[in-house]
Amino acid sequence: MPTPGDAIFGTDGIRGCWGTPPLDPDSIVRLGSALSSVLGPCRLLIGEDPRESSPWIRDHLLKGMSSKQQVGICGVIPTPGLSWAVRTKDWDWGIMITASHNPWKDNGIKLFARDGSKADDHMEARITAAFHAEKGVSGGGARSRTFATAGDYATALRTWGDGLAGGGTRLVVDAANGAAAGIAASLFADLGYAVDIRCAAPDGRNINEACGATHLAPLQSVVKQTGAALGIALDGDGDRVLFVAPDGSVITGDHVLFALAGGLGIGPAVRPTGVVGTVMSNMGLELELSRRGIPFRRADVGDRHVARIMRETGFVVGGEPSGHTIYSPIQPTGDGLLTALLLLRVLKEDPAAMALRLGRDMEWFAQETRSIQVKRRRDLEAWPELQSLRKDIEARHRDRVRLLIRYSGTEPKLRVMVEAEAEELIRPILAALEAVIRRDDPGTG
Repeated sequence: MPTPGDAIFGTDGIRGCWGTPPLDPDSIVRLGSALSSVLGPCRLLIGEDPRESSPWIRDHLLKGMSSKQQVGICGVIPTPGLSWAVRTKDWDWGIMITASHNPWKDNGIKLFARDGSKADDHMEARITAAFHAEKGVSGGGARSRTFATAGDYATALRTWGDGLAGGGTRLVVDAANGAAAGIAASLFADLGYAVDIRCAAPDGRNINEACGATHLAPLQSVVKQTGAALGIALDGDGDRVLFVAPDGSVITGDHVLFALAGGLGIGPAVRPTGVVGTVMSNMGLELELSRRGIPFRRADVGDRHVARIMRETGFVVGGEPSGHTIYSPIQPTGDGLLTALLLLRVLKEDPAAMALRLGRDMEWFAQETRSIQVKRRRDLEAWPELQSLRKDIEARHRDRVRLLIRYSGTEPKLRVMVEAEAEELIRPILAALEAVIRRDDPGTG
């Protein structure tokens, strides 16, 4: 079991392998009890992705809660759908049971505040303290009712897509066998697109399996073979999306931010006063926005950090290269289907040609990220061999190379990113950094 002082929240909520701490039965009941004591009397909405463990986790959370919580159960729903419902349907809090893009054996919990934003660090710290103080005693169980929230969210999406006229334009949509699988095809079909839906039959174990935003190769192949105008790849909980152009090239979250800010020269889709990216955002995006006089800020990795900087600056557009894109006038968190609607609006009547142009018009620095499995999380700043090599690389290449080394917030991995003006610089630098990491931790994978 976790010991006092152990963190249970990572970059994006609680996440782990279900059946093991902190997602074993005892821990989840304790978490329900901790939530009950911290949140107090409230109206709480719970949604989930279609992993086979999601109902199991939900039931154990409810067991730990008390009658002080009036709980709504909305079943399978995309994460942004839960966020939207909490904000618009007068709920005090929302809980989404999901591990996002992770394999089916993983699961997790995301907590949403009344305004639809993710819970802040202070709230997570309070829940963590209460979790470690709990004795695992059931709170007696919360009262619950079922709500058809997913259908309401689908209706809202169609409203946000008003004015789009697909005209039979062919789209290939990969729903990742996830939470948006029951919504995606009808949404785009209702707007006039010819939809080829893939990976939209969740069975509890096939979520994100060789599909979705983290496995683009199958979608790239289908788009090229069928001559589709655009490929749309969601992730398991529907809060992020990546796209594929007709030639198979990938349209990342950075490309989307560039397009929404008016990078295609046809007027900004959302008229931003500025754009928020992350430390992972490509240097090309920053340069292109600068040329157009659009301020750019970088946040830490995680869409909740992007959202925080957006609130502080008043910028309405932000996101991550991995596909979390936020347009705050409509949604306070990443929403894959909304992002697809916004991009289709920018691509206008000829999405195939405009998608190809998007890849050409944005200057792009070569970038590669390597994820290295680690047994322990050594303090990066107090790692002399790694810091020495990093300083040597930065001194030799200066502004031609950018490095980012960080631990994953959701997995036992060290992520090493190298971005360079010249692509041939990347692989040797990555190899040198990885060699240092593996020498220190022979158990890396």
